[in-house]
Amino acid sequence: MAADTFLRELSLLRAFRGEYMGDGLLEALEESGLLLPRLRIRLPDPIARRFWLSSHDEVPRRMTHPIEPDGVRWDAAVAFDKALHRSQNWIVYGLAPNPLDYPQEPFSQFIEQPSPDAFVPHRDRRLDVSNDIDETLVTDNYDDRYCTWQLLFAAEQAEAGVAMRINFGDERRFAAIRTSMESGRLPEGVRFSYNFQPVYAAREFKKHEKALDAVVWFAEERGRALNDIVKGQGGRFRLSAEQARRYDGATLELAVASCHRFDVDVDALVALIRYCAKRWSDWDSDGRPFIAEAYKDFVGAAVLLVRRRGALSFVELRDRVGVVGGWHKPVLDLMWPDWAKQEKERVSLTLQANPGVRASGVTQADIDAFVEFLANEALEAFFWRLKSFEDHALRGNEFAIEAMKSDIQGMAVVVEHVATALGSNKDQLYEQFKQLWSKPDVTAILKRGDVAPLARQANLADDWPALKAKIEALRAVPGGDIAADLVMAHRIRGGVHSQLPEDDQLELEALFTGLMRAALLTFVVVRPGKSP
Repeated sequence: MAADTFLRELSLLRAFRGEYMGDGLLEALEESGLLLPRLRIRLPDPIARRFWLSSHDEVPRRMTHPIEPDGVRWDAAVAFDKALHRSQNWIVYGLAPNPLDYPQEPFSQFIEQPSPDAFVPHRDRRLDVSNDIDETLVTDNYDDRYCTWQLLFAAEQAEAGVAMRINFGDERRFAAIRTSMESGRLPEGVRFSYNFQPVYAAREFKKHEKALDAVVWFAEERGRALNDIVKGQGGRFRLSAEQARRYDGATLELAVASCHRFDVDVDALVALIRYCAKRWSDWDSDGRPFIAEAYKDFVGAAVLLVRRRGALSFVELRDRVGVVGGWHKPVLDLMWPDWAKQEKERVSLTLQANPGVRASGVTQADIDAFVEFLANEALEAFFWRLKSFEDHALRGNEFAIEAMKSDIQGMAVVVEHVATALGSNKDQLYEQFKQLWSKPDVTAILKRGDVAPLARQANLADDWPALKAKIEALRAVPGGDIAADLVMAHRIRGGVHSQLPEDDQLELEALFTGLMRAALLTFVVVRPGKSP
């Protein structure tokens, strides 16, 4: 990628905190030997002047210094420029080889490999294009190119060197330190520390350089292949069966070609994944989410490449990569958790911790069976509502409270879906409960003339505190704990078209867990041989 694109992408990682993300940063990194461009496009001065002159033909000019005459070298430069333009605008011209990927004659004469031993300041690379109109005029004559994986490497080098902690608030102290630094001396009485992590990173990136290049080439070419397949289609759409077949075939071909081109095998790629996953873990633990996410994206591309090249399932690759970074789980499971498994655990732990559930005599086996039932019946909305409620709970603002209310009403609808999945054919949740529940003490309460209105009469919610008190009073009689949950569940379900009249966050939490409890206990009582 071009230097300006590289800087723009690097700025998103927030690695160089407090530094201006400009050309000077890349120049300083190159001068120090910390980060070099992968290659540099530099034309011989006469050729560069002729290109400049052709792009400024609005006024006739006579150049002060020589321009390239017609001939073999000029023809090669024109062909190189056209090939580079076509490869960078492949959406218009179609897929074509990038001349920078294949630096062969006659194009190799225009491509340099930057070296830490031959640094030239940017200002010394400028081209004199003075002419009879502009007597003194210069322009740049270099085009530095970087590789995507160098974004990660640059982030690793951002804090390379020696660190000193100094109180600049003391003006006299600051003046003395400034004098010392400007004279090339270490300030007296200042403690410092060495940061060796960038050195270790440099060694690892060098060791994995071929695999890094293979992943980048595969990901970029795969993206180009997809865009070529869907060329001309706009907006959101789904790949046709034929397009999907072509994309899958191109992915496999590119995986093989990438490994062959850079001479890497599956073992080398797995080793790269282990290293990058370790750095993901380190940056994530250090509270640097942007850099960690960049590593995660890169590992994602590497995982796809390995799976296609090695014909491995995710589970097979996960086990092969194994545990890294001091975790007790496979690192790929940490990076991409099994959503269903994670949310099942969330529901299970929430129900286990609920006092009403514990008092009901429900066992862990009952909870496990209920969670599996939700997953098997495509009732994942139960999981989503709990996660959403937890994300909003106790945030301390009115917007979060409104979100909690919405989650409660949404969960009441899910409870109705649970009852339907359990076999009820009734149209209202209250009738479903009466149909499904077989315990006499519970059904007797639900059928009482003074209880049914608490669930059914919407106007009673106008005096919300009084309604809550009447429903809560049901808990004083046998079967009342369960009946109170069921009555409140229907009241919330029946009121989804109105705003829930509750603003106390702890009360909202009690209502939500009550809905979960109502669904669980209904499931348990319906299961053969089980009764709460």
